[in-house]
Amino acid sequence: LSTIEKRLGSFSADPTQYIKEFQYLTQAYSVTWHDIHVILKSTLTPEERERIQAAAREHADQTHMTDPQCP
Repeated sequence: LSTIEKRLGSFSADPTQYIKEFQYLTQAYSVTWHDIHVILKSTLTPEERERIQAAAREHADQTHMTDPQCP
């Protein structure tokens, strides 16, 4: 976990790098939802998690409204 934390870095300091490394991590390894929860819980502040969850919710809502194939 400490290696992952170092690789991701700080979301606030460099969100682009964090996202890039997070995407690599999820594509290169078979991570579970539990793994993702642990990683996000240990690498993001509560405020960062809230902002990211709100953005993800908004994206999901928009996708659902514009693509009838998405549940």
